[in-house]
Amino acid sequence: MSGIFGIALSGLNAARTSLTTTSHNISGVNTAGYHRQTNTQASNLANYSGAGYIGNGVQTTSISRVYDAHLEKVVQANTAMESYYSTQEAQLDQLDQIIADPAVGITPALQSFFESLQVLTQPNMPASIPARQAVVNQSEALLTRMQTMDGRIEEIREGVNTGIRLTVDSINAQANKIAELNKQIQLLTLGDQLVPNDLLDQREQAVLELNKHVKADVVKQDGNVYNVFIGSGQSLVLGELAMQLAATPSRDDPQRTAVSYKENNGYFEIPSASISGGALGGLLNFRRDALDVAQNALNRIAIGFAQSMNAQHLLGVDVNGKAVAGKVDSQQEFFSIKSFAADLRIPANSKNTGTLTLQASVISYVPGSTNLTGYSQMTNNDYKVICTSPGNFSIQRQPDNVLVSPTDLAGTALGTTFTATQLANGIVIDGVKMEVSDPTAAAKTAGAAAATGAGVVPATAAAAAAAAMSAVLAEASSPANATAIAAAEKAGYAAANALGHVMTAAQMTATSTAIAGPGPGSIAATRAANVAAATLPAATVAGDSFMLQPTRGAISHMLVNVTQPNEVAASSNIIGKAAATNTGAAAISSAWQRPVSASNMIPMQPSIGLKYTATGWSVTTPAAGFKVVINDATAGGFKIVTNATPAENAGVEFKVDGTPKVGDDFTIRVKTTAEFGISDSFNMLQMTDIQTQNTMEGSGGGNPTTSFVGSYSRMVSLVANKTAEAQAAGEAATASLKEATLTREAVSGVNLDEEASNLLRFQQAYQASSKCIEIANTLFDSILNAVN
Repeated sequence: MSGIFGIALSGLNAARTSLTTTSHNISGVNTAGYHRQTNTQASNLANYSGAGYIGNGVQTTSISRVYDAHLEKVVQANTAMESYYSTQEAQLDQLDQIIADPAVGITPALQSFFESLQVLTQPNMPASIPARQAVVNQSEALLTRMQTMDGRIEEIREGVNTGIRLTVDSINAQANKIAELNKQIQLLTLGDQLVPNDLLDQREQAVLELNKHVKADVVKQDGNVYNVFIGSGQSLVLGELAMQLAATPSRDDPQRTAVSYKENNGYFEIPSASISGGALGGLLNFRRDALDVAQNALNRIAIGFAQSMNAQHLLGVDVNGKAVAGKVDSQQEFFSIKSFAADLRIPANSKNTGTLTLQASVISYVPGSTNLTGYSQMTNNDYKVICTSPGNFSIQRQPDNVLVSPTDLAGTALGTTFTATQLANGIVIDGVKMEVSDPTAAAKTAGAAAATGAGVVPATAAAAAAAAMSAVLAEASSPANATAIAAAEKAGYAAANALGHVMTAAQMTATSTAIAGPGPGSIAATRAANVAAATLPAATVAGDSFMLQPTRGAISHMLVNVTQPNEVAASSNIIGKAAATNTGAAAISSAWQRPVSASNMIPMQPSIGLKYTATGWSVTTPAAGFKVVINDATAGGFKIVTNATPAENAGVEFKVDGTPKVGDDFTIRVKTTAEFGISDSFNMLQMTDIQTQNTMEGSGGGNPTTSFVGSYSRMVSLVANKTAEAQAAGEAATASLKEATLTREAVSGVNLDEEASNLLRFQQAYQASSKCIEIANTLFDSILNAVN
């Protein structure tokens, strides 16, 4: 009977295990990450008899998860992408609503501003104080709109920083959880078959949750342990050890929150471009490819708008008859951006070991000029200046890290690698001038790496021929220490006596002049007015970098200078007169100036002389260098241009009424005090033209391709397109995730109908085994009764 009883008992135990497993499946149907479990049964070793082998029942050999590693990876990857795009879409939607909203966007405000200028150009309106007040009000409203939008974008930026910090905390929490589960799983695993299934499910779910935050790659090692990697291969979990990420101020820009990898000796900043997938990747990509671009574009438009309005406004006369330009008692600019220009953002990397500092400014641009620079060439990019080796630099355009070639101040391309001397002299990149903040200090810190010969620091002779010279004594033991030669002992004294403390231009060669002396060290003389041209120091250390952000913060530095209606310079500063001896009936009915570069400007003093000849108009004063051409933009209009090829606007335009005769003379000059006033609005007319002039987006030396309004519209379209792309990609990612999840669930998920069927099947097996035990017990009782 023991054989029957044992076999029945083994069947009972096997059926009970199956019932337990099925019940566990049913209870775990709504548990996140749960995988359906199955048990495997095998026959016990049979007993041999003369008739053959007699079965000895069954046993449960394993309880395992229904698991497909490939399907899990597909779900994890799709989870990372769905979270990535949904995060981007949410952020882009915020940005799109701000810049496209008519109640917040600047297009309506720009239109209202220029409409107020146009009202002032109408007949009898230049004297209207209400019309002038409207110009002031609309300029303040426009700036307020710009600053409001810029402030809203800054709020989004701070929200991104906060999101990065919270996401990093979540990543660390999941990493710690995975590491702890690795430890528990390793302790509880007994061979390949005896594994803690529920802990494996928890770890799988933790990896899935991690992928919601950042794309994670899993490598399984011996002992059923997961190693997890993110970014460009940074290890997040190694067995039982969880590495820690940190949200830290960016080394390139402390105002940006970066993701750093915690190491024994500090933090290693992970390049944002290497982090993909998940909410973290979505936040970083949004900031890099949309938020930065939009804010840079907005500030670039503000810079160009302010500079162009200021340049024209300076050429007018206000209501009190005061010429704006050169008057200390009148506002000189319509908008103030000087504080921004002096503080153009170019932060040094916090890991820099050198002492070099840089500064930058936006070059002035003259609309219509062939000298394409300044805001007409500015882009929406930032630029990373990198010291590639002591005394050598390169510039990487952000965010794509493409090497770009700057030019010197004369427009000569310097290549993708340039020297410290060229940087000290000033370089230009997309309309932005960059130079050393304190070249004098830089020259004084020059060390052996920058020296030639016996420690002599070379310099570029760029000062006037009569410029005074000064000498510096460098210590041989410490070249970084420099002393003015007049205060030096021994060699300094001898040299100072020999040179009389000041060198003449004749004593100065194209490079620095070495001065021999009996004392230690060597002496180098350079032009005092031109220390900026000196070769930069060993303070330029390989690996040091600076982040040039030429537009960031411009709007926050802007002010409306014209705060009173009488300060609006609507009238022209110049007037045209016909000679009393003229025989024709022509008169210069209006004359006005346009901003031009100083090299092209026709001198206004004492006056400009014009004569009408058989071949047309000619400039008699000054005698050479300029000519008169037809101004197609004005009926009956002419403008003075240079004789150069191509001809450049010389800054003076005029309109002629009537018909001149050959030999008639005319003059154009600055108005006298008696002629100042509010009788015309010719300067305001030129300011209204700015609305439609193509002055923006001519990067790479190309002609400007659009106006301020057009440039803003392009920014709106860019964000709208990115939003639509994120929405479409997000919908596709959501569909892919749903499909991948369904495929996985079809394999690993719990089907309640199937489990209910299994319950009945295993119940029958359990009851049958119980019946076997009952029969065996009855037979055993029969035997006992027979014996008794």
